[in-house]
Amino acid sequence: MRNLTILREKSFVGSLAKMKVYIEDPASVELTISGTPCRKLGDLKNGERQTFEIEEDARRIYVIADTVSKEYCNEVYELPAGAEDISLSGRNCYEPSRGNAFRFADNNSESALQQRKRGKKIGWIVLICAILVGFAVGFVISYHGAAPKEKTFTDKGMSITLMSDFVPFEGEGFQLCYGSSDEAVFIIKEPFSTLEDLETFTLDQYTELVISANQLDTKMQHTASGIPYYDYQGTNEGETFDFRAYTYRTGDAFWIVQFTSKVENIESMYAQFDAWADTVTFTDGQ
Repeated sequence: MRNLTILREKSFVGSLAKMKVYIEDPASVELTISGTPCRKLGDLKNGERQTFEIEEDARRIYVIADTVSKEYCNEVYELPAGAEDISLSGRNCYEPSRGNAFRFADNNSESALQQRKRGKKIGWIVLICAILVGFAVGFVISYHGAAPKEKTFTDKGMSITLMSDFVPFEGEGFQLCYGSSDEAVFIIKEPFSTLEDLETFTLDQYTELVISANQLDTKMQHTASGIPYYDYQGTNEGETFDFRAYTYRTGDAFWIVQFTSKVENIESMYAQFDAWADTVTFTDGQ
């Protein structure tokens, strides 16, 4: 036997969730991940280091968020055979389409790259399905209701004014979600406690951090009222969605409020997104 030590570096992404560590084990199957029979080693909290006793033969290590998203929100690491102890580290990375999956540092094996590619494809399908569910629910409400008018939604410490044809729905990895027949809103909260010195970041610095950490091909901009935002795009199997994401700072956290629309000319919606973004308020008044 040998020891495997894994450090989950502190990250503002996925901070509240425990990551679950599994090892390939055909003889003691507790869960199958991407066709590989595995048994659970333990959990990893944000910023936590854990040591596990493992076998000396070559095996795969998987880190997942939960059993529901295990096929796309995961990371695989190929452990070589040997008797020496092994130390690994990694962190959760901002990628909404994949549930902000964990990533081992310097993990560039062919199996890891292929797994990420496959997971990204599945993750986009899940996210697009969530978007379409939001559209569908919103369509049912708008079809059977009167003409929409402004409506303020308040939940989990924040308020936003949209239209009355928006309805709340569940979206994995998001604090709040709202959908209408044509638009959807996805909201993320990142408490300062999730990353050392995060509280010292200005709102612009945080926005730039999110863009650079996720290698988004975009630049930070500001609305007429001064709210930082960035645009990005996601495509899967011919299904493409454009997103506009606004960032906010409160007394204890940063927030990201993302809008998307199924209208063909999404540029025509940007002024409306800016207007909705201006209505966002928080319970601490910041």
